[in-house]
Amino acid sequence: MEIHIVVIDILPDPLGYFLVFSGVSALEMEKNASGDRNKVKTMALALLFISIPTIFVQNTPNEVVSPYSIWPTYMTGLGILKLVLVFYLLKFMTRIAQEWGVGELVKRTEQTGKVYITATLIVILIQSFLVNLTEGWATGLSVVTIIVSLIMEVTLLILVHKFGKVPPVTVQES
Repeated sequence: MEIHIVVIDILPDPLGYFLVFSGVSALEMEKNASGDRNKVKTMALALLFISIPTIFVQNTPNEVVSPYSIWPTYMTGLGILKLVLVFYLLKFMTRIAQEWGVGELVKRTEQTGKVYITATLIVILIQSFLVNLTEGWATGLSVVTIIVSLIMEVTLLILVHKFGKVPPVTVQES
């Protein structure tokens, strides 16, 4: 989501990646999930720095982009890297749900992951062909991809919220 005051994004992507990094860092879990945890932390930290230019550059449809501009390629690459982060995050969340012994949450995380990854790949594929379409088709497909992307992001947030409602199983020592 882009909300700008003058030219500064007040909800910057790097802030979101920092929140992912700090949230995952704060979790305590068994050693089984530590490899996945490190991958999520590494990707979130890398994306935090890679996405800094998005704070200052507005990505509006009225913006005329030169055919020699690197910005569309940068944004596509950023989208793909975000998809990799979400893949590792979902894998990490699945491992945590398994450690907690919550089968329903494992199943939901796996299903959400399959739908999210598939839908996002389709959106990225469609967006790469929008420049070759007539204005009417491009506008229509852009609206559809925005709606699908928004639904997928909300679905992911709902899943993360569900994880917050499930307390980890703690073993009390006697």
